[in-house]
Formats: sequence, C-alpha cells, structure tokens
Amino acid sequence: METMSKLEILETLQALKPELIKRYHVKGMELFGSAERDEQHSHSEPLAK
Repeated sequence: METMSKLEILETLQALKPELIKRYHVKGMELFGSAERDEQHSHSEPLAK
C-alpha cells in the first residue's frame, strides 16, 4: 500500500472531521510518530487497520 504524506493525512482528516465529530463525538485529533514528521514508509505503523 502506498503511504500518504502528512499533508494528505491532514486533508483527509479535515474532510472527515464533521462526520467523526457527529458519529464518535471526537473532540480533537493529532498526528504523531513518523506521520507527524512526514517520514512514514511502507514499513511504518499503519494509520488504520
């Protein structure tokens, strides 16, 4: 699977934010690890399973 850049991840989360707030009552989201540093690779921890 191709990895997403930090910008792509942030744009995806921003687009999903209204649904996440409505459905799951999300109050905040943060990136961490290799995704935050924009250093993710194919062997990095997956964002979702």
